[in-house]
Amino acid sequence: MLPENKRKKIKLTFKALLVFLIISFISFLFQLNPTSNINLIAQDSGLSPKSNYDYILVIDESGSMKKNDPQNMRVDAAKLFVYLAEILNKGNRVLISGFGESTNVYLTLTEISGNEDDISSAINKIKSDQKLTDIKGALEKIKSILDGRQEKQKTAVIFLTDGSLTINDIPPQSQKGEKPVKEKPGKEKDEKVPPGQDKIYGNITESDKISEQLYAQEGENNDKDELPKSEKQYLEEYRQQLFDLCYKYKYENIVIYPIAFTKEADIELLEQIASITSGACWRAENASDIRNSFLEILKNLTSRFIRIEEQIEDEPLKGEIEVGDYIKELVALSLKNKIQPEPSINLVDPAGAQVKYGEFIQESIFKIIKIDEPEEGRWNYEVKGDAVFIYNIIDPVIVEPGYSIYITGAEVPIKIDISGLFEKNTEVSSSDFEVSCSVKYPQIGEAEDLKLTDDGKNADENESDGIFSGIYSSTEFKGNYLVAFELLHLPTSSISSSIINFEVVKLPVKISIIEPLQDFYLLNSDINVFVKLEQNVSSQQILNSSDYELTFNILYPDGKKSQNITLLDNGTGADVESKDGIFSFLILKPELEGKYVLEFFIRHIPSMFTPAATSQKIMFEVKSEPEKQVSTEESFSADVDITVHPEEEIETTRKVTQELPLYLFAIIIVISILAVAAIVLMVYFLYIRPKRRGF
Repeated sequence: MLPENKRKKIKLTFKALLVFLIISFISFLFQLNPTSNINLIAQDSGLSPKSNYDYILVIDESGSMKKNDPQNMRVDAAKLFVYLAEILNKGNRVLISGFGESTNVYLTLTEISGNEDDISSAINKIKSDQKLTDIKGALEKIKSILDGRQEKQKTAVIFLTDGSLTINDIPPQSQKGEKPVKEKPGKEKDEKVPPGQDKIYGNITESDKISEQLYAQEGENNDKDELPKSEKQYLEEYRQQLFDLCYKYKYENIVIYPIAFTKEADIELLEQIASITSGACWRAENASDIRNSFLEILKNLTSRFIRIEEQIEDEPLKGEIEVGDYIKELVALSLKNKIQPEPSINLVDPAGAQVKYGEFIQESIFKIIKIDEPEEGRWNYEVKGDAVFIYNIIDPVIVEPGYSIYITGAEVPIKIDISGLFEKNTEVSSSDFEVSCSVKYPQIGEAEDLKLTDDGKNADENESDGIFSGIYSSTEFKGNYLVAFELLHLPTSSISSSIINFEVVKLPVKISIIEPLQDFYLLNSDINVFVKLEQNVSSQQILNSSDYELTFNILYPDGKKSQNITLLDNGTGADVESKDGIFSFLILKPELEGKYVLEFFIRHIPSMFTPAATSQKIMFEVKSEPEKQVSTEESFSADVDITVHPEEEIETTRKVTQELPLYLFAIIIVISILAVAAIVLMVYFLYIRPKRRGF
C-alpha cells in the first residue's frame, strides 16, 4: 500500500493532466474556427473636436542674433503670435524660453488669458548674448518640462533658430574628452555634415541617409576642409541623439514647427526635425519675415483664412473687404512697420457705421480688432501699417492620405473636405474656392504641386460635394513626405493651409489579390478573401511568410468601417494550407446591400509596428437578387505589385471554407477518442480502483 502523501501526489498529478487534456481539446476546437471567420462589427468613423493648445516658444539667443535681428523683431512676432492665438481660440497656455549654450525658461506653462502682462514681460527677456546653439539641449529641457505636466493639451513647439549643426555650435563632448571650444564668429556657415541614418522607433521604419546626389554634392564641399574624424563622429552622435529625442516628441504627439532664420540656418536639419514630429518648417530669410512665419504656423493650427497686405508707401492702406453671412468671425490687425511706427485701424460696416468690437487689443507694435458674426456686405477699412485680415469660414478636414505609412510605388489619394460649409449656406459653393497641395520629400527638398478638383472627374468621385481630390504617385523614394494643402477663398482673397505627413517604406515582397473578383455577391452569402505574398524579382532575400502580417479594412455601404482584419496563413479557418504564401479570410454573410470597399495593408513584423497601406482596393456590390456576374479587376497599382490573377488555380476546399476538409474531421475523431479514453482511465485510476483496494 502506498503512503498517504504519495497517493495525494499521484491524484494531484492525474487531475492536472486531466485539466490539461480538456483545455487542449477545447483550444483545438477553437482553432478550427478562429477570428478569420468571425462576423464583422462595423465601427463608426468620427472626428474628435478641436482642443486647446500648449504653445511652447523656444527662441534662439545666440550672439549672432545681434547681427541678424538687431531690432528684436522675433520678440514682436512672438507677442503677436501669443495674443492672436488666444483671440482666435480661448483656453490656450504658453511657455516662453530662450536657448544658446543653456536654455532659459522665462515663463513656465501659463494660461494666456489674464496673464498678458506677464507673458509680454517674459518675451521681452529674450536676449542675444549666448555663445552656442545647443538645439538638442534646448529640446531635452523642454521635453522634461512637458513630461511633468499634470494636464496635457495638444502641444505645438515653435522653434526659431539661425543655427546650424557644426562643431562650433554645439557643447563640448562630455565623458569622452573635450572638444576644442571656439567662439562663434557671427555664425559663419560651416561645411555641411551628412545626416545620420534614422533609427527604428515605433511605427517609423529605418530610412536611408540622404540621397546619393546630395552626398556627392556635400562630398565635394567637404573635401578641402574635412573635419578630424573624432569631431565628425561627435557631430554624428549629436545628430543621432537629436533625432532620437525628436521621436520621443513624436510618441507624445508633440509637434515641432521650426523657423529657419536666415540662410545660415541648417534647413535640412530643421526640416527633418519637423518631419519626424509631423510638423513643418518655415524659412524666414530676414527679420521682417519672422512675423509672417509665425502667422503661417497659426494659420495651420487654427484653419483660419488669412490675407496679408503690406504697406509700401506713406499713405495708409484703404480698401473694401467682402463678408458673406457664412463668415462666423472677422479679425483685423494693423502692424508696425518701417513706414508706420504707430499702427492704427479703422473699419466701417456695410451700413456706414463705426464697428462695435467684440474684442480690442492695443499694443505699441500692433492693434487687433475682433468682430463676432460680422454683418454681410462690403466693409471699408483704413489701416496705418501692415494689414492682416483673418476670417473664420470653415474648418477643412483632411480625408486623405488616411494612413501614416504607404508602400513605395503606392498611389496616395489626396482629399480635403469643406462640405460642412455648403450644408448650411446655399449661397456659397465649391466654385468660391481654389484648392491645391504640394507634396514634398524633405530629404531631397523637391516638391510636386497638385491641383485638387471637385468636378467629379478622375480622382474626384462626386461633383460639387465639397471634397477636393487628387492622386500623388511619385512615391518611389522611401522616407517622410509632407503634404501641404492650400485653400484660396476667392471672395476674400484669403488663404487657409493645413499640413499632414506620411512615410513611405520599401519591402522586398509583392502581394496579389486572388479573391474577391466578382462585381456582385448575393446577400447573406459568404465571400472569400485570398491574397498571395511573393518575393520581388529584384530581391535577394529569402521569403519567410511568417515575417509578414497582411490585414485589410472593410468600408460598408452605410459608411461604417471594420479595421485591422487579419488574413491567416496558418492552415486554420478559411486558410487551408499553412505557410503557402496565400493569406485567407472569410467574410460571413454580409447583411447590408450596397457597395463594399476592401483596402489591403502589409507589415514586416520584425521592423514595423504599424501596417503600411498598399493603396490596393477591391470594390464589389452585395445585392439581394442574383445578377449576371462579370469578373473584373478592381485593383489599383502600387509598388507591392498590385495585380489580380483570375486565372489563378485555387483548391476547391478554399472556395468552400465553411465545410471542413475530411482530414480535419479524421483528426477531430481521433483526438476525441483519445480524450475520452484518457478521461475514462483517469476516473478509473483516481476513484474506482482505489475504492476496490480499500484506499
